[in-house]
Amino acid sequence: MRKETPAKTLASALAALATFVAPAATWTDGEGIEWTYTVLPDETVMLGDESGSGRAVKADTAGVLVIPEKIDGKTVSTIGKRAFRSRVYLEGVVFPSGLRSIKTEAFKSCYALKTLTLPDGVTEIGESAFEECEDLKSVYLPKNLKVIETKAFANCYELREVDLPERLEEIRDMAFSYSAIPSAHLPAAVTNISCKAFLGSVAMKSFSVDPANAFYGGKDGMLLSKDGRTLLLAPAACENVIVPQDVATIAPNAFYQCRLLAVITLPESVEELCDFWIMGNDSLMRVVFLGEMPICGEDAFSGCSSPLMVTVQKERASWAAVGETWSGIMVRAAAAAGQENTEHYNGIQWTYYVQGKEAVVGSTRFGYTAIDPGESGKVVFPAILGGRVVTSIGKEALRYCENVTEVVISSYVTNIGHSAFEGCAALRSVEFPQNLKTIGRYAFYNCPSLSSVRFFGEEPEVGEYAFYGCSSPCRAYAPDSWQIDGYDWQGLSLYRIVPTNAVYYVSLPVQTFFRLGSTVTIQPFSRTGNMPTQKDLENIASQVKFLPDDPAQDARYFKGVATVNADREAVVTAALDLEELEFSDTLRDFNGQMLSQPAADSVEISLPNAKSGFWYGVTVSADLSSLDTVPLADAAGCATAEGLTLTVPKPASGTAFFKVKVSTQRILTK
Repeated sequence: MRKETPAKTLASALAALATFVAPAATWTDGEGIEWTYTVLPDETVMLGDESGSGRAVKADTAGVLVIPEKIDGKTVSTIGKRAFRSRVYLEGVVFPSGLRSIKTEAFKSCYALKTLTLPDGVTEIGESAFEECEDLKSVYLPKNLKVIETKAFANCYELREVDLPERLEEIRDMAFSYSAIPSAHLPAAVTNISCKAFLGSVAMKSFSVDPANAFYGGKDGMLLSKDGRTLLLAPAACENVIVPQDVATIAPNAFYQCRLLAVITLPESVEELCDFWIMGNDSLMRVVFLGEMPICGEDAFSGCSSPLMVTVQKERASWAAVGETWSGIMVRAAAAAGQENTEHYNGIQWTYYVQGKEAVVGSTRFGYTAIDPGESGKVVFPAILGGRVVTSIGKEALRYCENVTEVVISSYVTNIGHSAFEGCAALRSVEFPQNLKTIGRYAFYNCPSLSSVRFFGEEPEVGEYAFYGCSSPCRAYAPDSWQIDGYDWQGLSLYRIVPTNAVYYVSLPVQTFFRLGSTVTIQPFSRTGNMPTQKDLENIASQVKFLPDDPAQDARYFKGVATVNADREAVVTAALDLEELEFSDTLRDFNGQMLSQPAADSVEISLPNAKSGFWYGVTVSADLSSLDTVPLADAAGCATAEGLTLTVPKPASGTAFFKVKVSTQRILTK
C-alpha cells in the first residue's frame, strides 16, 4: 500500500475538518420552544439534523411560527431536510433574514400553510420542499433564486399566486404540478423548463415570456422556441386550440395531460408531429390539419382518447389519396366552401357554412337560425366548425332565440352579421372579443333585457339600429384608448374603464411589524401579467405604510417609509415617524403573542394624487384567495382636485394576512 506524504496527510485532515458537521444540539428560546439544530462548517446553524430524521421543533406547531434569527449566537442559514414535515397545524412562517437554503421536504405536507414570503437571500429550495401544502395560496419567491427543484410546490392544490423571480434559470419536473396557477410569465434568464413543470394544473390558461429571453418565446398563450418554429408547451386549461402560424414542429408532451382539450387546429406550416405530442388527453375529439400531411412519429397518437377524428383538406395533394383512416385515426374531409353543414358542439347542433378557409355560424337560407330556436340559458359559440376557424356570426344566427340568457363568443370572431341576435328577449349582457371589427345592422335590435355590453379591442364599425330597443339605459364599457368625444355611443351610455394593468395587488407580510433596522420588500403584481411601471410603483409606495393603532405603544413598533429600488420593487425601511394613521391589524409582539389592544375598526388610505373625474375604490381582504371581504362600494369615492381619502373597514380581527386592491374607473355618463 502506498504511503501518503506528511503534506498530503495534513491536506486530507484539513479537508475532512472543513466538511465536518457537528452533532445535533438543542436550544430553548424565550417562549419555551425547544429547537433542534446543527452547526455547519461555516459556523452557521441548520435547523434539524444532518440525516433528516429529526424535527426542528419537538412539540407540534400551530398558528404562525417565528423562526429565530440566531440560535446560541449563530445565524440560522439553513432549514434542514424534513425539519418541519407534516406540521399539519402550521399556518404561517416568519423566516429569518439570514436564511439561504431550504432543504428537501423541509415543509412537505404542512397542509394548513397559507402564504410564504421567502427572504431574498434564499438561493436553494430543495426537492419537494413544500409539496402537499394543500392550503397554500400564494408564494413570494426570493429574487436571487435560480432553480425551482422537482416537486418543490407539487400538489399545492390552492396555489394561485406565484411571481417567478427575474434571475430564475430553471424550472424542473412537476415543480408546480396540480396547482391552481392561472398563468406563468417566464423571465429573461430562464434557460430550461420541464414539459411537466405544470403537469395537471388545469387552471393554467397562458404562458408569456420576457422578450429578452434567448431560448423561449410566447404566442397566443403557448410556449414556443425562440424562433417560433417549435411548439413546446400548451397551457393545461386549453379547450379549443389554434396552433400559431409558422409553427413547424409539435414537440413531445406539448399537450401532455391537457384534460380539457377538445379540438386542435394545426396551421399550414406544421411539418412534424413528434412522439407523444398529445399523450394523456381523454377529452380530445378532433385534430384539424389545414396544411399538407406532416411527418409523424410512430407513437404520435399514442395514449389519445377513442374515438379520435382527424379532419383534413382533401384538395391537398398529400391528403387526396387518404381513405377513411390515417395512422390508425378516423379521417373526415373538411367542409367544402359554399355548402351548408351541421355539427354538434357543447350539446348543441350548429348550422354553418364555409367562406374561403373560414367558417360562418348560421344558415345560407333566409329565416333559419344556427341553433334550435328553443335553446335556452348559456350558449357557447364554437371556435372550430368543419375543420375551419369560426370568424363570423352570420346574419340571423340566433334571431328570436328568445330564451338565451348569455352568450360566449369565440376570441377569433371578427364580424357579427345583420340581425344576428335580433329579438333575443332574455339576453342580459355580452362581452365582445378583442379582434371584433364589425357589428351589422339590427344585430341586437329589440333585446329589451340587454343592459350591458363590454368591449376589449378597438372601436368596431357598427351598422344602423344595431342596439335599438335594448334596455334603458344600456351601458357600453370600453377601453380608455377609444377616441370618442361625448358621453353617448350608438345610443348607449358610454363608460370608459382604465385598462386592467392599472389595478395592482400588494401582499403584506405575515405580521404588521418589523424589527428596527430591518428592510422589507413589497412586490406588487398584476393579475393581467402587466407589471407596474416605475411611476405606478412610486404611487404604491406612497400609499402602503405600517403603524400600530396606538402610537403610545412600545417604540419598537414603527411605520415603514417606502421607496422604489432598481429591481422595480417597493422597499419598506424601518422608521420611527408616527405622524399619521396607517394600515394596521391586530398586532403581535416580538415573541409572536397576541396583544390585548385590538386593531382600529377602520383605516384610512390617502390618495393625494387621485385625478378629478375618476372613481377610486380600495378593497381589503383577510383571505389571500379573495378580495370580496369588503365590497368596493363600502370604500369608494370620486376624486376632487385635492385628492381623496378612503375609509376602509378592517378585516375580521385576528387575521394575519392582507391584500389591498386599489382600482380606478372613470365614468363618462351624463
